[in-house]
Amino acid sequence: MLGWGGWGGVLGLLALAGPASAQEVDTGAPPADTGVPSADPGAEAGPDPREAAEAVDTGTAEVVDTGAVEAVDTGASEPVDTGAPEPVDTGAAQTVDTGTPEGRGAGPARGEGEAPTEAEPPAEAAPAEEATRGPRQEELPSPGAEGSPEGGVEGSPLPGPVAPAPVEEEASPPEPLPDVPFSPPTPDEGPSIERYRVPFAVLADRAIGTTSTPVEFDWRRNKVQVGVWGSFLSELNNFNSLRGGALVRLPSKGLIWEVGLSYVAVGDTAASRDLALTPYRQAGRPRRGELDVGVAAPLAEGVVTTVPRWFPAVQMVLQGYVDLRYRVYPTAYRGMTVGEVARSIVDPQLSPLERNNLEEARLQAMTVDRERFGLLMGVGNDFYFKPGLFLSPRVMFSVPLLAPVTETQLLWWSDAQLAVGAAF
Repeated sequence: MLGWGGWGGVLGLLALAGPASAQEVDTGAPPADTGVPSADPGAEAGPDPREAAEAVDTGTAEVVDTGAVEAVDTGASEPVDTGAPEPVDTGAAQTVDTGTPEGRGAGPARGEGEAPTEAEPPAEAAPAEEATRGPRQEELPSPGAEGSPEGGVEGSPLPGPVAPAPVEEEASPPEPLPDVPFSPPTPDEGPSIERYRVPFAVLADRAIGTTSTPVEFDWRRNKVQVGVWGSFLSELNNFNSLRGGALVRLPSKGLIWEVGLSYVAVGDTAASRDLALTPYRQAGRPRRGELDVGVAAPLAEGVVTTVPRWFPAVQMVLQGYVDLRYRVYPTAYRGMTVGEVARSIVDPQLSPLERNNLEEARLQAMTVDRERFGLLMGVGNDFYFKPGLFLSPRVMFSVPLLAPVTETQLLWWSDAQLAVGAAF
């Protein structure tokens, strides 16, 4: 049994042996050279190496502890920071940072400028450098292969430069085809149509009047035009004759068909009253009704401006008119049978019975003209406004083409007309 003194000695030896055993732990790092000779286990116990290390003056405010168990690994290529403002050159080799955790497996360090010996092979820094900067350009995988950027691996470098696409040259315009004359027809083709061929320039000149006509109002697209009209007759006698009635116009295939119904009022003038005091008489027509059936053909048309200038532009059409006028005397059929009335309607002249029935209707200086219907021709302008209103002044002239049949005494006379209406 050991006494209290013996146990105290054992504990003291253990306390001294603990730090020494901790310093002998192999951490894989080279021992730090502090310039203090290492302790020889077989030599006599001398002063503590840690105390000698504490006596080194490093120029710092704190005491440098060189008895650390593990070397400080900063993971960078810079030298180990021992706490001094500048690294102390002790002649020992610098620590090589290989990128391994805590500097294990790096091998012993060597001084700067020293050549590697056989026992100490040179450190291979290329793998560590390649690990940090990635594969070289020639080692990149091809696009589409496994591990390529197009394959979906993140972090892969961009592919190499792409060659520019070839630029297509502009195609030259095609050469015009040579004119090939028409070959003569064969018996199987039937009759030749060569005589119907017309050059394009001629066709263009023929169509330019219709294809390039400016249109403010297209009257050809209307179905019907309705209006009222009136006129003053100049029958080359001393009587005043005024007409008034309704008018219906029907556009069809570039023409306008007209149907009008009018009443004609006839009155005396100062000259006719004076003539009545003499035994002389003038041919004339008493009050009556008239039925006009005619057609209008456009001769020229276009958009025109008006005066004053603030009035809107209108579509003007120069029309040529042909009219057949039929006269109806209501009192002329008094005392006539149905057969006589039917025959009188188609007769170009008034019968003697009809003329006798008109003696009460005629004026004192008038003798009744025999003509029942006559032909008129004239010219006029149709002005179409944009909303569809139209104004149609015209002048009609009696053409005595039927005079040999009707035996009329009123050959050349005129009718100044004015029609106003709307197109639908």
